[in-house]
Amino acid sequence: MYVNTQKRDYTAMFTVNGQEVARDAQGKAAVTVDFVCLRCHSGSGSAFPLTISGAATIADGIHSTP
Repeated sequence: MYVNTQKRDYTAMFTVNGQEVARDAQGKAAVTVDFVCLRCHSGSGSAFPLTISGAATIADGIHSTP
């Protein structure tokens, strides 16, 4: 499993019908930045709030796609 650093929401983690976890060509699943980053970095109570776009920009420098 890895972090998908693209500007996509949690729906990208699943197949089109939503019944299975989506996998890449190598059979690996990925979690999206909103699922990982925005769990803590959202709203006024966080250290620094992020949008999906902002999280994707930061995550791209922290996480690399396999």
